Amino acid sequence: MSLPPDTVHVAVAALNQTVGDWSGNLSRAREAIARARARGATFLVLPEMCLSGYSIEDRLLMRGTVSRSWASLEALKEDTAGMVVLAGLPIRHRDVLYNAVAVLADRQLCGIVPKEHLANGDVHYENRWFSGWPRGLVETYRTADGDVPLGTLLFEAEGIGPFGVEICEDGWQANRPGSDIALAGATLIANPSASWFAVSKHAIRRQLVQQVSRQDRVAYLYTSLIGCDATRLVFDGAAFIAQEGSLLAEGQRFGFCEEVYVTDAVVDLSRLRRQREGHGSWRQQVERQQRGEVCQPQRVSVAGQFGSPGIPNTPLSTERDASLEWLQTTDRLT
Repeated sequence: MSLPPDTVHVAVAALNQTVGDWSGNLSRAREAIARARARGATFLVLPEMCLSGYSIEDRLLMRGTVSRSWASLEALKEDTAGMVVLAGLPIRHRDVLYNAVAVLADRQLCGIVPKEHLANGDVHYENRWFSGWPRGLVETYRTADGDVPLGTLLFEAEGIGPFGVEICEDGWQANRPGSDIALAGATLIANPSASWFAVSKHAIRRQLVQQVSRQDRVAYLYTSLIGCDATRLVFDGAAFIAQEGSLLAEGQRFGFCEEVYVTDAVVDLSRLRRQREGHGSWRQQVERQQRGEVCQPQRVSVAGQFGSPGIPNTPLSTERDASLEWLQTTDRLT
């Protein structure tokens, strides 16, 4: 049996990556794709900087770091037959480093979205290595296999519909790139993150994901790293899929038994569109974008057909490890 019309089976994956473990990082990304495919998903979001590890720091200044990250992306591309997969990595463009997400579809690289708002302060120092991408700018990124667009992009894939990307800190700012992309027609917004654990942070994440999905009338797909990839930062593996203010799925945190955790759900795109059609304020915002008052992303057509092959399996178990029983009370606050 096939899925009902205008629905899409999506997934997010939390990965336990390690800086310097190039083969292991690639293997875990491949495992996430295989598990999502087995679930029936055709759209998968992997975490921010998942191919290199997030806490790579001054290793970014070594040429081999960027080239090996790109080699991992090229290898991962071959695993994406019949799927759209988003994977994070560092890239170099005009001799400037960017924290970016590559959009792979059916073994092809379709485009690259760089992070706009860099995370700085507390334990974050992204300004030390990266530059933030200017909103609305699109340039050409040259690869051995041809040129691809780099910048503020709206992708459209048959069977999935229009979708966009904002990276971690982008989703925490009032002037979010995802809002402009939603106004341009995106019904899916992905947020690949490397969000470290702090007390009370998880409740804020959950509220943020629900609020954004309600305000932008989208399905919002959020995922992060899990484990400790090189430094003192600990990632709890937060993962959410939300639609119109409601959580469709939430992933397991602090998983000890696996290195890959996949969370999936089926999104009703027709419901999202009906909600937009019924709100005059939505139409007014779209008109502002059409008049040039709001950034208009460049559209990228994704070749291929990505309709979900059938009714999804029963949702994966998200039971807690018994050793995390103490978090039961804490989670109500965090």
